[in-house]
Amino acid sequence: MTEVFVNGPPAGTAVWRPFRVDITKLVKPGVNRLRILVTNTEANQRAVGTYHRILKNIDVDGLEGPVEVVPYVDTTVACRPVPTP
Repeated sequence: MTEVFVNGPPAGTAVWRPFRVDITKLVKPGVNRLRILVTNTEANQRAVGTYHRILKNIDVDGLEGPVEVVPYVDTTVACRPVPTP
């Protein structure tokens, strides 16, 4: 599970793949601060004691990179019919 913060405020939480969060409203021109907190699920916590047998079935945990900030532009394109000769 990931919690994402941009320039201080929370941008969102991602629990399942794909781990994507829209940060559009929090980024600003110039330098921005991106903070990502990664937390293991309850399955990892239960993988001790009498539940140790499930430990081998738990995927790799932690931050699996690379982290990317991908620009996104939402636009509308108007199409008109082209006359045929």
